[in-house]
Amino acid sequence: MFADLNDTRRLDRQLSRLDSMAYVDRDVAAFINNPQSMLLLTIPKCGTTWLRYLLINYSLQVADPGADRADYAALSRYSVERSFIRRGTNPVPETMGDLRPGLGVDYLLVQHLQRGRAMGGRLMVDVMEHGGPKLCASRNVLDFLVSCYYYFFEYRDANRGKASHPRDLIDVYVRYWALNHRYLTERVIPGGGAAMVDYDDLMRDTAGTLAVALDAIDVVPDTDALTRAVERSTAENAAEDEQQQGRTLEADLDRGSFVRSGAVGQWREYFDDDDVAAVERVLSDSGVDPEVTIGPLR
Repeated sequence: MFADLNDTRRLDRQLSRLDSMAYVDRDVAAFINNPQSMLLLTIPKCGTTWLRYLLINYSLQVADPGADRADYAALSRYSVERSFIRRGTNPVPETMGDLRPGLGVDYLLVQHLQRGRAMGGRLMVDVMEHGGPKLCASRNVLDFLVSCYYYFFEYRDANRGKASHPRDLIDVYVRYWALNHRYLTERVIPGGGAAMVDYDDLMRDTAGTLAVALDAIDVVPDTDALTRAVERSTAENAAEDEQQQGRTLEADLDRGSFVRSGAVGQWREYFDDDDVAAVERVLSDSGVDPEVTIGPLR
């Protein structure tokens, strides 16, 4: 292993780094990588919360057709943020709601692939250690920019002056989207046991799109239960939950609602041809073919 018996520097450097390495507790690792859990792995503002509603309501409908819907408060009984458990922000839950009737798993883990430090944090490549099925979610990059503009800037006093239009986000946020999209499509999906849910498709045909994704991860979809789940997981339902909660669902925003437009194609109200060309340039520089991602939107 070591031909030079006088060279100890490399091992000393590695030993000195050992104390600073972040280790995941055995019980934590068992929970966040449990092969009997499903991981919802998404880019922010691409339907994460909506998918939580859909998946949990679907499983409840399979177990008890016609049951009351799971509201936002109930989501935490069946799903938990994986990254919060991983870094010790939240303890490992002692019990979780059983999603085995519809999804064949004990519980649902939710994680953005990259978050923290205004979303520029570390890419969580340890998601590849998760042993169960994975549902990934993305969205067309142009609508992603509009949604991020409102959620991270327009609706927050601390950031409101940092951007005055969605085009101000192009240089940074298109790179962010490309990094996440590429990891999902080039690493996670080819790794097996994973399927992509496209937000645009989900908006056009919610039950059909979710059925295809579930089938891809070996969950035989129940069409009737899916229909009932969709009826119980609408934007209007989420807005009602927000009103009952007395604050926005996923963050304390200074104005607006967590549930905004959600419409596919809203980017056309904000971007001109020059803006779209700028997005295409950043995509190309980031290793994403704009003809594949933006071409179909024109």
